[in-house]
Amino acid sequence: MKNFLFTVVVLGMGLRMAFGYIGDSYDTFLKEYKHVKILSVDKNITPHAKRALEIEKNGFKVYALFDEKDICYEEYTLKNKTLPSPDLFIKDASKIKPKLLLRIPLRMAVWEYDTPTYKIIYQTFGLPGYLSADARIKQ
Repeated sequence: MKNFLFTVVVLGMGLRMAFGYIGDSYDTFLKEYKHVKILSVDKNITPHAKRALEIEKNGFKVYALFDEKDICYEEYTLKNKTLPSPDLFIKDASKIKPKLLLRIPLRMAVWEYDTPTYKIIYQTFGLPGYLSADARIKQ
């Protein structure tokens, strides 16, 4: 029984390692997630978005926006009780030293991550119980 439980835990951990991140293609997101909701795009609100997805990542409802080349240029979460880690949006974010651009204690912080392919802005905002996070490719 112990071996079975250990195998299930290891398999479960391995299955959660693959995600779609900022800079990944639309097809990557469709392959990595089983429960994907395809959303309509309102060009008045998101003029650069060609496609949008709603996905579940580590207990967070994440919205992903894709440009004309089908590359994810922005991911965000809304109305959370806790803030998600930058690793939710940025591949290997824990290995990158971010640059703090702005901080308003207990309300907002803006960080810049310099990845090998893009500069990504990670922003947090909110009030207790209504926390949001956003990551997008710096234009």
